[in-house]
Amino acid sequence: PTDTFRQSYFYNIASLQVGDDLFVDYKGTRFAYKVELIENKAATDPSIEGISEQSKLTLYTTELNDDNKREVYSAKLVGKVVWTKNIPKVEPISD
Repeated sequence: PTDTFRQSYFYNIASLQVGDDLFVDYKGTRFAYKVELIENKAATDPSIEGISEQSKLTLYTTELNDDNKREVYSAKLVGKVVWTKNIPKVEPISD
């Protein structure tokens, strides 16, 4: 079971840093995101799941830390990954 946890996509979420790249596959397209902000927020803070004017990805922990808060990771959409001559490249997407 421990190895299964370590292989989970979110097991190492705490090692994310501002500037890290994230990739999400959705309906046959791979989208590229860049981590912009890492915050501690109260578990009841409604902004965690709030609507944004920009396309972004928000990940957050379900376990609370010693301050009774959770880690929230916000990443902005950078583009989608396209392949040209077997070489991946991030192609910008306009909102």
